[in-house]
Amino acid sequence: MARVLERDNLMRALKQVKCNKGAPGVDGVTVEAFPAYLQQYWPSIRAQLVVGRYRPKPVRRVEIPKLDGRKRKLGIPTVVDRFIQQAIAHVLQAQWEVRFHEHRYGFRPCCSAHQYIRHAQTTIKAGYCWFVSCDLDAFFDRVNHDVLRLINRYMKAAVRILSRRTRGHSLLRIIADLKKTLLGWKAYFDISEVLSHLRDVDKWIRRKLRCYLWKQWGRSGYRQLRRLGVDRQLAWNTAKSAHGPWRLSASPALYRGLPNRYFSDLGLPELAAR
Repeated sequence: MARVLERDNLMRALKQVKCNKGAPGVDGVTVEAFPAYLQQYWPSIRAQLVVGRYRPKPVRRVEIPKLDGRKRKLGIPTVVDRFIQQAIAHVLQAQWEVRFHEHRYGFRPCCSAHQYIRHAQTTIKAGYCWFVSCDLDAFFDRVNHDVLRLINRYMKAAVRILSRRTRGHSLLRIIADLKKTLLGWKAYFDISEVLSHLRDVDKWIRRKLRCYLWKQWGRSGYRQLRRLGVDRQLAWNTAKSAHGPWRLSASPALYRGLPNRYFSDLGLPELAAR
């Protein structure tokens, strides 16, 4: 505990808590208000830690929506408890890190999923062909470890909020917002050698944008398609169709009038482009 409470260790913990941000716990203290909170209450908290009488506050229970419609329960500690946990973790990591396997990349400082992928790629190229995956039952409420499909769903859940057709913005504005997110994803997932899931997301985004435009055009859909070079009969049949915007977003008329190049010329990045 003496090492945990050293000033340098506490300053590192405070910096980490600020970087991690996060919601307040049951006491309502935010990360922004935490430094002022520490100035007032730290002497008392420190004394309790030294004599072993400190008791963490209850966690704040929240429910996070899952992709299948259910909810996952999370417990959010108070900021002061996160601060103390971080200070303890720094001391324990220094002792335990040397015991971990050199190729364990999860939940370790300076380790990442990219390092794991590079190690796997190197191992495969060296001639190894067997892969063993182990997991603990109910670990993190049975997290889905099928990473590619999970990435695909998460990205669609987010390229759904940004491209929602009721937002009422111009297409250029939507693409500008999408571009910030997509370039970040591309920088992270560009290491992937399996491009099919990224291509699926690219196709889905373009379809959402076609749907967005069709909804925005409203009664002028026929004129807009003709302006984009769609022939008279196809444009007329599409404009008079009883199908909704999402169904029509995959129609020949919208693919012909709004090809992939139309969106790339407006600045929309492609995740699968190499």
